Amino acid sequence: MKILYITPWRPSLTNGGGLHCYANLRSICNYPDVKIDYIGPSFDYDLPGIYRNKFLNIISRDYSVKDKMIAAINRVPTSLIALFKEFIRKYPIKKYDFIFVESTKCGFIFKYLKHSNKIICNIHNVESDYFKANTKGIKRLIYKYIFNSEKTTLNYCNVALIMHNFDRLRLKNLYSIKDTHLKFILHPVCSFPPNLPLVPFDKREKIILFIGSLDINFNEIGLRKFVNHCWPDLINFGYKLQVAGRNPSAKLVNFLSKRKNIEVFANPLNMETILRKARMIILPDLTGTGMKLRVAKALSIGVPVIGTKKGLKGYSNISDFGVEVNNISEMTYAIKKLVYNEDKLSALSFNAYKIWKEKYSFEVFCKRLQSILKKTLNNK
Repeated sequence: MKILYITPWRPSLTNGGGLHCYANLRSICNYPDVKIDYIGPSFDYDLPGIYRNKFLNIISRDYSVKDKMIAAINRVPTSLIALFKEFIRKYPIKKYDFIFVESTKCGFIFKYLKHSNKIICNIHNVESDYFKANTKGIKRLIYKYIFNSEKTTLNYCNVALIMHNFDRLRLKNLYSIKDTHLKFILHPVCSFPPNLPLVPFDKREKIILFIGSLDINFNEIGLRKFVNHCWPDLINFGYKLQVAGRNPSAKLVNFLSKRKNIEVFANPLNMETILRKARMIILPDLTGTGMKLRVAKALSIGVPVIGTKKGLKGYSNISDFGVEVNNISEMTYAIKKLVYNEDKLSALSFNAYKIWKEKYSFEVFCKRLQSILKKTLNNK
């Protein structure tokens, strides 16, 4: 089987989007007798489960200023267009068993692809909604390019892999999509097995943990609201709040450092070493796009989750591994109840790991994607 794999994001082990790409690419690499053409940012071929001999034709590099200029001239929302054009000049597009596309930002490709190719698009977010929630100022001018790209992708691809049904309904309503040509299939996130032994619950420190990319606008807004509205009522319960994430602004670090019992870990080298010590993580999310991979990561280490409905979108059996609340202000009461009931918190910790293994492990993820590929291939 031959697949053209196209991604605007680097498959990696360091961030949510990159991890999801890596999980997909690793699953494809493990499909029997597969050969892969690759277009996208450069990545480490020594990542576990990625086999260099499975790859044939490759156009891969970090995006340059020139690549970004080409994207701007062509009015598309990703610099991938420069790599894609280079690929088709060198390796003219031919018949593939599948074309697998990460993200609806790549709508430009359909101008060059033959309709005989089966196209699977993996949808990380409703990109137009994600962009609006996380972008300010003049950058918002790009919104129409994202909207048009997403609409084009959904009009031309055969299968759309979605993380949950909320995204399916949103996409259908936003773009007036009919089910006649496009099949939506659920494909939630996964987390890889922990690298370190699990810490028994009674050996964990009294830590409430926030993890997430701190240079993402809605993550910072949710965290600030939690600190302002919830933390003053929790500050004297013997717990400390730890905040760990990528690229926090100087203003955010200053804001957090002025509060009592809060520690900040900027750009930690290994998030697992921080996460495994915590008794619970919080998700004070105000917007829900895609599916938060940090939840699956917490479950894999047996850490209960307290989050808003929007933050926990896509996850099932939430009451077995945590607490779902309607808004950030309700998190205070939910956390207090668990602080007072350590037996309950310990039970949630035990269930978290069990649910990860049953629903959100890479093993489950890989089997599901390979089954999707097989069924789509056989659906002539």
